Amino acid sequence: MTDRKLSLSIIDAGIGDIEVLQAIEASAAQLFLESPYPELAGFEPFDHERYITHLKLGDPVFLGLVETETGQFTKAGFAVAGPLAGGLHLFELSVHTDWQGMGLGGHLLHHLQRRALQCGFGQITLTTYRSLPWNGPFYERMGFSYLETSQQPPEIYDLLQREIASGANAEDRCAMRWEA
Repeated sequence: MTDRKLSLSIIDAGIGDIEVLQAIEASAAQLFLESPYPELAGFEPFDHERYITHLKLGDPVFLGLVETETGQFTKAGFAVAGPLAGGLHLFELSVHTDWQGMGLGGHLLHHLQRRALQCGFGQITLTTYRSLPWNGPFYERMGFSYLETSQQPPEIYDLLQREIASGANAEDRCAMRWEA
């Protein structure tokens, strides 16, 4: 963590940003190396087609630009969401390792919350790891609450079960929701 104050802006991503999104996602995953799930550091980022689909559908896909010491802005983080279960679902929020711990993830999440409301969605859901500080506890600080199995809409329950079937830790993987 640093005391450096970020000068940033958030913009909508475009098709020309896909390689940058993938690079940020791969960089952000390195945080898992020092977690109970080091194998997640080697997971492949979303493939090109998945980003294309979100962008073509007009889903919220946006980049956090951070001003560097030279006064230039660099693409340092992003969020990807889409409609699911009557709200927006956050499919990915990643911050490049060079910019982690400086508040960019929170800025991206606040931007998504505003976008959800602008688009008429009163809730955002996500799936994450309950125990990792930059996962469950981070989202809890941002106003999300844990959804017990009985509270999960069928689409969220099914998504969570697919993640577990693909190797996610069943004891730690969870669903969360933010409501306006």
